[in-house]
Amino acid sequence: MKQPSSVSSLLSPALWCVALVVGFTVAPSVGTAAGDGNTEVGRAVKMYCTNVRDKAVEARFAWQHKKLEELGAKLKQKIAELEARTKAYQKWYDLRNRFAKLATGKLVRVYSLMRPDAAAKQLEAMPETTAAAIVFKLETRQASTILNEMETRKAARLSMIIADSARKSSGGRS
Repeated sequence: MKQPSSVSSLLSPALWCVALVVGFTVAPSVGTAAGDGNTEVGRAVKMYCTNVRDKAVEARFAWQHKKLEELGAKLKQKIAELEARTKAYQKWYDLRNRFAKLATGKLVRVYSLMRPDAAAKQLEAMPETTAAAIVFKLETRQASTILNEMETRKAARLSMIIADSARKSSGGRS
């Protein structure tokens, strides 16, 4: 029986297994002693490799499975974020459509034919979003005259609503 070299005595059977599986040899005499299977060390290494092979494969599959589950969780989180954003955009879109529908052509025409002071008093009394929608659809000259007749704070709030609406419809650019 061939005695393993001093290098081979330093290596554990696990390292021998790795070396044999990967195809490395530490030194010609070491590789021969462990790899030929006819020596005691070679048989021990082969037996060890055979015994741990299934466990190593299972451990690798478990690690891969864990990584896939982590990636799946991240993917689910991103999907949830995108769905939340989609809901927010849909809500904004619906609000914008309702805002536009509040001021139909006939109603706008009615306010455009009224005296500015009378139109201003009526617009001050109604909900701000409705009043802003109407003012938004009026001709610029009529809208400015009506806003001029309104209380300053109310006119400013309506102007802010209209400005925000215009900013959102242009993609947030000022």
